[in-house]
Amino acid sequence: MNNERIERTMNFIVQQQARFASDMQKLEESQAKTERVVAETSQKVAETTEAVARTTEVVARATEVVAQTAETVTQLANATHLAFADTQAGFIDVDAKINALVDAQIRTEENVARTEANVARTEANVARTDESLRNLIAEFDRERRERRNGK
Repeated sequence: MNNERIERTMNFIVQQQARFASDMQKLEESQAKTERVVAETSQKVAETTEAVARTTEVVARATEVVAQTAETVTQLANATHLAFADTQAGFIDVDAKINALVDAQIRTEENVARTEANVARTEANVARTDESLRNLIAEFDRERRERRNGK
């Protein structure tokens, strides 16, 4: 082999070695970058897992609260229904009592009207009786005077 060829071969080997070293450097940098990304991703996955666990707890508590709220609303609806039924029954009783009072008032007014008519008749009778009594007294007085006067 001649020198030129040996030199070319050596240059080729040196270039290949330099390229290999450069590629190795790039590969190491890429490996370091990949390891950083994997570490960051692992950290993000851990954070996400923790957030999912917290969210699961919050959802469980919210579900509990919703169930309690539904139970409270149901109890409130039942109590309101019972109160409404009691109130309605009370109104029926009050209506019956009002009707009885109205009937009693009507009878009272009828009795008052009859009593007023009776009072009016009685007053008229008393007036006639007074007049008859005055006439009788006047007649009696006249007869007594006439007897005294000798008749």
